[in-house]
Amino acid sequence: MTLDGRSTSVVGMEPNELQLATVQGWLDLGDFKNAQEELRSIPASLQDHPDVLRLWLASYVVENNWLEVQKYATRLRLLAPSDPEAALHTAEALHRLGRTTDAVADLTHSAAIFSDRSIVSYTLARYYRALDMPTHALSMLAEAFAIRPRLLRKALEDPDLAAIVLPRQVNDASFIARHEPEK
Repeated sequence: MTLDGRSTSVVGMEPNELQLATVQGWLDLGDFKNAQEELRSIPASLQDHPDVLRLWLASYVVENNWLEVQKYATRLRLLAPSDPEAALHTAEALHRLGRTTDAVADLTHSAAIFSDRSIVSYTLARYYRALDMPTHALSMLAEAFAIRPRLLRKALEDPDLAAIVLPRQVNDASFIARHEPEK
């Protein structure tokens, strides 16, 4: 059954790849309205397909419609419980809806499904910073940097984290050079 109550009785069908690519194209252009119009034209029997749900999620992220992001991420998690993208979207929606404590709990609980723990640590650092818990945020950043040193540059440019990623060694050019991606 789809989120709006329509039946999904056709099993084993796959969405049309061209249609999915068209939706992705609209999203790449930042045009969530045309993306959603195209998504609505996908048969009801395929609306709960994980690839379709991921595109709905992406369209609502572009639209900044965090209630819908949470709704679709929750549905995707039911259908694909080991999908890290769904867990990240759920946590980000909770955070954007002012439920950052819930986002931390949810993402911490989901951490085992991630092959790249640095994503979890980095995201938790952002949430801890929003909760005014800089010690926890720095601890999570240190964990993220230990796994993926390149995240340092991203943290320096991240408005959620820049204020706490300013110790003297981070501003030191040699420290940054050691953490730059290799060319």
